[in-house]
Amino acid sequence: MTTVQNCPAGVAVRPRKRRIMLVNSSPVVVKGLTQVLDQDDMQVCGDAIGLSESMDAIRAQQPDLAIVDISSHGGAGTDVVRAIRTEFPKLVILVLSMHDESFYAEYMLRAGASGFVALNDPTDQLVLAVRRSLDTGMYVSGKIAEGIVSRFVDNSQSGTKGSMRFFSDREFEVFDYIGQGMSVRQIAEKLNRSIKTIEAHRENIKKKLHLDTTAELLRNAIHWVEYRREV
Repeated sequence: MTTVQNCPAGVAVRPRKRRIMLVNSSPVVVKGLTQVLDQDDMQVCGDAIGLSESMDAIRAQQPDLAIVDISSHGGAGTDVVRAIRTEFPKLVILVLSMHDESFYAEYMLRAGASGFVALNDPTDQLVLAVRRSLDTGMYVSGKIAEGIVSRFVDNSQSGTKGSMRFFSDREFEVFDYIGQGMSVRQIAEKLNRSIKTIEAHRENIKKKLHLDTTAELLRNAIHWVEYRREV
């Protein structure tokens, strides 16, 4: 098998190492990430600042994964992720954030992110996040996944807490699709049902899990999808 070591643009043969593009405006962070991620099975093949430069770099290098540091893009982080996802629908996008992931989860996933990890997580956690994202197409930070087993697997036998045990088959499908980042419209098209029907299922799911908001539902659905892929 031909091995390409330096990720040159325009090479048709897929390299042995999986390639990572860094979208970040901080030279210090780029240097640190490069040192951490250049390993036997993967390597940083480039970095870019700003949306236009990032799109050009991704077109040229055709990476397997892009790490987008939304902290360096201010409020435009969602726009960066959305633009990349629109042109590169199959590219794995891992969001790196210094913010509370639970606050940004809904926005990033709806924009098209495949997963997200905290900037202050240990370096081995970041490496794990990248590898898992490359292997499965999704990763959720451990901080978000805390409590998933107690919520979804061994819930209270009394049924006083929210539980998936009370889902109908259709609600299970809708919940799973929500966790995959699909919108109500996309789920309606997938299941050949009306948008109002899917919205009704969504409300029933929220009631059964004792959740108040759609954002809470999304976070819990993401947890479930991540857990299901690991067991």
